Amino acid sequence: MTKNEHTILVSLGTLLLLSYAVAGFFCHPSADDFTYAFLGKNDNFLTTVLNERYRWNGRYFSNFLMLFSPLIWGGLMAYKAMPLVLILFIFIGTTSVFKHFVGTHYVLLSIVTTGITFSIMPDITEGIYWYTGAWTYLPGAVLFLYGLSLIFKFNGSLNGFQYLVLSILFTVASGFNEIIPLLGITTFLIALILNRNKKVYFIFLLLFILLLFYMVTAPGNAIRANHFDEKNQLFYSLYISVAYTIRFIGEWLLNPAIYLWGILLLNINFSAEKIKKWSFLQQPLIAFLLLILPLL
Repeated sequence: MTKNEHTILVSLGTLLLLSYAVAGFFCHPSADDFTYAFLGKNDNFLTTVLNERYRWNGRYFSNFLMLFSPLIWGGLMAYKAMPLVLILFIFIGTTSVFKHFVGTHYVLLSIVTTGITFSIMPDITEGIYWYTGAWTYLPGAVLFLYGLSLIFKFNGSLNGFQYLVLSILFTVASGFNEIIPLLGITTFLIALILNRNKKVYFIFLLLFILLLFYMVTAPGNAIRANHFDEKNQLFYSLYISVAYTIRFIGEWLLNPAIYLWGILLLNINFSAEKIKKWSFLQQPLIAFLLLILPLL
């Protein structure tokens, strides 16, 4: 890829992301935004956050963010600015991830990946602009991927301090929603199956199992479940999950942006060392994981 091509793509991609950010200033709070703002506006904020485990769910970190609503500390303008903050967070996070994984053109890859993600998002209004939804799901995914990129960077050989940092990072990421520890369990279980000699995989697999257990055993989950008529229908849930997975994979394959992404990758000269480190992607289990996990 030439320098001019790189500059043009970065410029166009930046303008695209800026357009998403500007659109955020036209959004308005709705539904749960008001509920969390009302609950969070009291003198016993920490107690309110801790009580969410017993009142609604076990999402210990996103509950803090929901109750620390921008409507409380900044009003409507702060709420409208949150999509911009989120997009910046995603951009910085994915840039760091690509820097660790590929080491070249990571800014361009981050811009293009973020833009494509937004373009194929099933419901972008809830995915980016609705504070309660966006900040419950996206930041945790970014932090999780960043943690994986650090393990990749150090080739799975970690010292005590790095174990501590990654454990904190994964703990925070899992606190956003139940999907993150499920992703962690799936990722490290597959990694352990493919390479049983790496104790790092077992340690983090155990960590994610404990984090998921803590979240799903929250007393508030039962209260929350009473608001949904479809609860306790395991096979129906699996059927719907499979159906939507197939649907969204089909929509992605029909999206021209996916093929533009492939063309971009083909035009980047990656080092032989990096390509060798990516050889694990040829494993069928890894390919399957990369295909379906983004849908979760």
